[in-house]
Order: sequence, then C-alpha cells, then structure tokens
Amino acid sequence: MPQHYRVHRQYPLDTFYPNFFSAGQAMVKYWVATSSDDIYDTKEINDSGWSLIELPFESKAVWLGNRLLLFHTTQNLLVLNRHVALKVLHSFKVFHMPFEKDQLSSSACPFYIFDIRKLVDIGFDVSGTDPDLKCYDIHRVVCDSSCFYFEMINGILIVLKSDEGKLIIDTRFVKDRIKLIETSLQSSKMVVYTEGHKLYFDSENVPIDHIDSPFRLIAASPVSVALVTEDNRFYLNGDDSNGTCGGIQTGGNELKLALKQFSPSERIANIKCGYIHTVILLENGHVWASGYNDLKQCGIEGPVKEFTEIEERYYQYGHFRKIRSTSRGTVLMSDSGAVFIGEVVHKFKQYKDRYLFEPFTPDFNEVAGGGWQYVLFKKNETTKSLNYFLSNLKQFARGESKQGNSGDVFFQDCQLIIQ
Repeated sequence: MPQHYRVHRQYPLDTFYPNFFSAGQAMVKYWVATSSDDIYDTKEINDSGWSLIELPFESKAVWLGNRLLLFHTTQNLLVLNRHVALKVLHSFKVFHMPFEKDQLSSSACPFYIFDIRKLVDIGFDVSGTDPDLKCYDIHRVVCDSSCFYFEMINGILIVLKSDEGKLIIDTRFVKDRIKLIETSLQSSKMVVYTEGHKLYFDSENVPIDHIDSPFRLIAASPVSVALVTEDNRFYLNGDDSNGTCGGIQTGGNELKLALKQFSPSERIANIKCGYIHTVILLENGHVWASGYNDLKQCGIEGPVKEFTEIEERYYQYGHFRKIRSTSRGTVLMSDSGAVFIGEVVHKFKQYKDRYLFEPFTPDFNEVAGGGWQYVLFKKNETTKSLNYFLSNLKQFARGESKQGNSGDVFFQDCQLIIQ
C-alpha cells in the first residue's frame, strides 16, 4: 500500500444513512489518486499524490469515469460520489435520500446510495416499456465517463446518462443475452457482444458473419475497438492516427485482423484501452502495447505505432496477471503488487521516471482505473455459497412482495433489511 499520503479523510456515513450503516462501524481503507476536479468533497485530494479515504463498507468492484466514482459493495449496494449524484438528482430521484426533510443539506453528504427500485420504476415509466419486463435484480454494472449501464438478470439494459439527464430501457438483449459488454474511457461508446454472435457499437449492429469464432474479449476507446476470438485472433476497428490500432486503419464499423497476431502458445489473457492507447496481456505474463505514448503509458520510450513489448525492467515485479488502464495510464498487476505507468503517476513529482510499484498488502489487492483517477482497495468477492443464500433471500423477498410486504433484500452485517 502507499506509505506516503497527503490527505486522510473518514466518511462514516451513519449520520446520513442510519438504515445502512451504524455508528462505530469498522472502516475500510481506499487509496485514491486523481487529477480531476469535483470527485471528492475536498480539493486537497486533487493532484496531491495518494490520499487515504476510509468508508464503512468493503467493495467487490469500483468503477471510475472522468468525475464519476461508483462502489459496488459486498452488501450489494451501489454508492456514488456526490458530484455525479447531485447532477443525476436534477433529473431523477433514484437514490435513497441521505437526509430527513429540513434536517440536513443534500450538499453535506459526500456519497449517495442508488435506490435500484426507483431507478427501474422511473425508467419503465418514462420509456413506456412493458411492465412485465420489470426486474430489480442486477446482473452486471459498467460505466463510462458519464453513463451507467445496469444489466438486469432478465436481460434488460438500463442506461442512465448523468450528463444528459436521460434514462433509457433497452430491451434488445432479453432474448439474445449479453455475453460481453464494454464501454470506453472519456466517451459514451458502448460495445456489446451477445450469446447469439451479434455485435453492436452503441445501437448499430456490426456485420461479423465473416468471423466464425466467438469473441471472448472486448476493449474500447473513444477512437477504437479491440476484439479477441476464442481461437486467439485479434481484430481491430478505428482510427490509427496515434497508433492505437497498431497500424490498422478502418472505416465505419469494419473489423480487420490486427497486423500483430499471437501464436496459440501466446494466448491473449486480457486487453484494455486507454484514451488512445491499447494494452495486451498474454497468459505467459508478457505485455504488449501501441498508441499515444506521451507519458510512456505504453511501457517503452518514444512514439509507438505498432504493438511492441514493454521494457524488460517491468518484469522484475513478477508474472503479470491483470492489466488496467486510465486515459493516459497503464497498470500491470502481478501476485506481489501493481506497477503504475504514466498518468496519474506523472502528477507525483517524486517519481521521475513516470512509473512506480506498490506492493499488495492485506488491505490492498486490486486497482480500479478510469478517466484521470485510480482507486486502490481490497477486493472482497461474495462467495458462491453466500451468493446462493442471497439468491434464496431474494426469492423470499419477491414472494413477500406479492403480498405487499417487501422489495429488494440487502444482506448487511448479518441483518436482513427488507425495504
């Protein structure tokens, strides 16, 4: 974990949300770094190096946009930073309100909790969607610079555009379920691949009849899309002006095989896109990159116009198993820790070579990146047995709701809260 940090803030949240958090509840550490404004309630955190914030929940995922910060807690709550929450509140009241009327100012609450029932109900009301398709159980959440995408377990996709004040119910994937969904940093591009071998860029169906093998990996930037098939073929679409596509230039929704292909023994494990750079992780732990490289985010010196392997020195930190990206940054994660290259690190004046290594600890085993920010945290996945238990609780809740008694079920601190 970062040993040096300038700002340390605690957010107990029990004053605002006594039904969800209790006084004296154990606090969880998150290390954050950003060069964006208005993400946190203090400007001291901006461009200050690492800052430590403490919150009363563990997270199984964190999503980041330019000014967006969304926690998916192990209690299955979705917690959003105040700046974006207040923007959304101008258009939709889709939060558990953090104050009693005339008691607390809304501006005093640093984080808001999404009320999924309100989100679904309002979305169906404004869209006129068949109410028989209404579902309150979330399967997956992704977000980009300003939009949230909630995929429900029945295939409905709810899109909340915070900057435009729009709430959309997308029913295209009820019969042909989503297999892969990705969004891009600093834009509102959405890429969806379905179980029925259909590919969509936003709302447009992309022709892929010439590709027999199913896709297993997708990544997207504002200017490009990268896709990998089950047989390890690597496809690209987009503008290659800055080398994002490694020498491939395509028009419209055309997909082309990348100039750089990897052998069966070099199976691609993951692929990520920054603003205009693309990073590939192989199962053997090696990393390749191409694209805009002003802060050395591609892991080598100078312009990078084709996919090139990162410098040898980075491998001293072990076999890389995960990668992350921000607008102009790359993160390489091994079993021992995370290597940060480029943005946000270049804001940390003590790191002259635009990279640093942060070892994993009992409080830190995961990195979230997006926009111009990072969050370091302990990822705590819900176990399969607990998922099974929660699923049964939800079935119970739905049975109760038919009798007019309940809605969603939240499992928190060994208490069952039926709202």
